[in-house]
Amino acid sequence: MAWTRRWRIDSRRRLIAIAGLISHTLVSEGAPLELILRTERKEKSPAQRALFHAVCADLAPHLGLTPGETKQLIKEIFYGVETRTVLGVERRFTQSSEDSDREEYSRLIDCAYQTSAEQGINIPDRRPR
Repeated sequence: MAWTRRWRIDSRRRLIAIAGLISHTLVSEGAPLELILRTERKEKSPAQRALFHAVCADLAPHLGLTPGETKQLIKEIFYGVETRTVLGVERRFTQSSEDSDREEYSRLIDCAYQTSAEQGINIPDRRPR
């Protein structure tokens, strides 16, 4: 059965304590573990989500799309598209923006503005100054 465990480590003392806990974890060749260390993830903010939705709503009428279709288009431009055959039909898939952290989501918003500018479409810059 798959499981995960996440710790927030903000001191050397905490790191040593967690290492001690991990050393007692059952591990074997048949059940290896994966340990990933990274800087703490900063989630996107509600303000960023609102901004992306507002920018897509501003851009949508210029493209003849709905705001939802515009969001999908920007995500396809930003993340790319994977084509797979499912049930005998080619389908297009793109990454969900839910997986993006604060920094990547900012770049997604910038992509929407850049796409607008590249098409000669002038929309209001709603980014906070």
